[in-house]
Amino acid sequence: MKRISIIICLVFFSLFINLNIVSAKSTASTGVNELYIRSLPTTDSLAQFKIPHSTTITLISDTEKSGNGCDKNWFQIEYDKYSGYVCSEYLTNINWEQTKESNENIDNGETTETNNTKSNETLYLQELAKFPDSYKSKIEALHKIYPNAIFKAQNINTTFDNFSTYQYKGYDKGSLSGCSIGIAVGRSLIEDTNGSRDGLKSLESWAYNPLTDTFNTSYYGGEQGRWYAPSLDTVKYYVDPRNFLNSTKVFMFEQLSYAGDYYTEENIEKMLKGTFMSNKNVSGRDNKTFAQTFLDAGKTHNVNPYFLVSRVIQEIGTTRTTMVSGTWTEYNKAYYGYYNFYNIKAAGNSVNETIKNGLAHAKSQGWNNEYDAIVGGAKFLAQDYISQGQNTTYFQKFDVYGPCYAYHQYMQNIEAPYHEVNKVYNTYNSTGLLQSNFVFVIPVYNNMPTSTSLPDSRSSNNYLRDLTINGTTINGFNYQKNEYTINVSPLISSVEIAVTKASQKSSVTGTGSFNLTGTSQTKEIVVTAQNGTKRTYKITVTKDTNIPISISEILNTMLVNSDGTYISSIKLNTKVSEFIESAKKVDSKASVTVKNKQGNQILATGDSVTITSGNDTKTFTVVIYGDLTGDGIINSADLLKMRQHLIGSTKLAKAYNIAANINKDEVINSGDLLKLRQHLIGSATIVQ
Repeated sequence: MKRISIIICLVFFSLFINLNIVSAKSTASTGVNELYIRSLPTTDSLAQFKIPHSTTITLISDTEKSGNGCDKNWFQIEYDKYSGYVCSEYLTNINWEQTKESNENIDNGETTETNNTKSNETLYLQELAKFPDSYKSKIEALHKIYPNAIFKAQNINTTFDNFSTYQYKGYDKGSLSGCSIGIAVGRSLIEDTNGSRDGLKSLESWAYNPLTDTFNTSYYGGEQGRWYAPSLDTVKYYVDPRNFLNSTKVFMFEQLSYAGDYYTEENIEKMLKGTFMSNKNVSGRDNKTFAQTFLDAGKTHNVNPYFLVSRVIQEIGTTRTTMVSGTWTEYNKAYYGYYNFYNIKAAGNSVNETIKNGLAHAKSQGWNNEYDAIVGGAKFLAQDYISQGQNTTYFQKFDVYGPCYAYHQYMQNIEAPYHEVNKVYNTYNSTGLLQSNFVFVIPVYNNMPTSTSLPDSRSSNNYLRDLTINGTTINGFNYQKNEYTINVSPLISSVEIAVTKASQKSSVTGTGSFNLTGTSQTKEIVVTAQNGTKRTYKITVTKDTNIPISISEILNTMLVNSDGTYISSIKLNTKVSEFIESAKKVDSKASVTVKNKQGNQILATGDSVTITSGNDTKTFTVVIYGDLTGDGIINSADLLKMRQHLIGSTKLAKAYNIAANINKDEVINSGDLLKLRQHLIGSATIVQ
């Protein structure tokens, strides 16, 4: 991917460089040679940009120091958007022009320190003017805390909303001008190990199923069951630099180039305290501690060693994990004895795949000991990120340079910069380095919103999975549809509303039975999400004379029990004509036919009753308790059938078996036989 290598360099390191500040109007030319701007006055430091030959540059200061690859003095310069150091022996037409203010300061006998202080304040004000108004009050507050720091505005060549969207759900192949690749969803992920951060997660269809209240965790590079797609508002909060312009989090914008000799082994040990690396020696070098190794890595590859420590702790934690144990035996021990302290290339769809890919990279680099893994990983960070303009923790997470935005990113964890800087800040604080000459490079996007905020972390799911009336799902129910009209027959006097919540973290009011008064009535079902947001489902129930009376309503009105297959509770000796007439009284439009096995005029066990109402037709089998012969009469023949069933000589089946359960306890025994006898002698009557 093409990338503009942009690095805003450290300036005014008074801890180790004595600068003689001059007017910004001083100029020089690069002559016939191209010339590198370096991050520090040494050829060992990062070469961040090559200035064309015969190009005019602005001189900032003469360090009055030679050596370190330069026979003459190193000059601090500015060119275009870049600032840094060049060797003066390659410059021509050098023209130092003191301003009136500078001359007056010298005439008044002001010290170099006073000059430097005023110049630093001038530079601060110049840089402050480059920030939008929404940044300025935060920068001003930080300047009071860190008066020696420089705050640089880095303009980003895309809009805030566009870049946030790329982080949120990626983009299609070829959809960005100048970019031939595409990025899938999952470019940024958020961690949730106990289901307490649902409100920060995406609710898009590819990320969440609201009906089952389950989130997708199948993103490449993210461990399933742990990493989730954040919501767009969550992404915007972490992309917005203004949310982190405070005394601690501002260090996510600190330049990560090696800045001088104030990095110490003692301070690194303080950062390592509480980890498996604390006061321990590494493998691969005799008597070399982890702290010394990180210091070596920083010096060798021009990287802030404090950043390296915080990055390792962020990636692998404080205890020795598989990635840095050197003891992984999977895949026939193919990766046994290898180490990857920065989790470089460690991504996959499972834990094993992630470890394999990370250790495979370590093997390809020859990192078969801890020293080489730490120092070699630092080289990767320096070459693949810091020298590519991603020279802050923020920029390593968020690739802002394009044209393939969000492509070249070190980590998927959208909160990584937020957490990673804590170790760095604590080290600076505990070692008295907070007044160092830090340079903070702070991105400024086009069309930034007034502000952004982090959503409530609690679940926002206030949907219903199901909504029923009298046990039947409302026709046309959809969890996103909030209003329903239900027409019922005039016979309906009450309805029972029941729901199934989509999320068990929500609560519901308005369910249960309610009476229908008048011809129309509206009931509200309110679902309250865990975060307090409410959704109201409105159900309007209207009595309509044009609605056919349901078969179940006809039977209920007739006081006839039905389980959908059998009907019972019919009075003994009920004539077929009487049953039909009773049904017609409920619904004159209904059709009722009876098939009587023995041709009797009374309803008997085993008879078939078919009812049609509107477009609905159902057939039931009649059960008359005590009538075991199917003639509609209870007599000694039924008693004989009962005895034969109990001794096993003849078994009753289907409707006759149900009719024999006179006690209605689902067991046919001597108790039912007794009830039948009592009915025959007139001491008791079988209840239908």
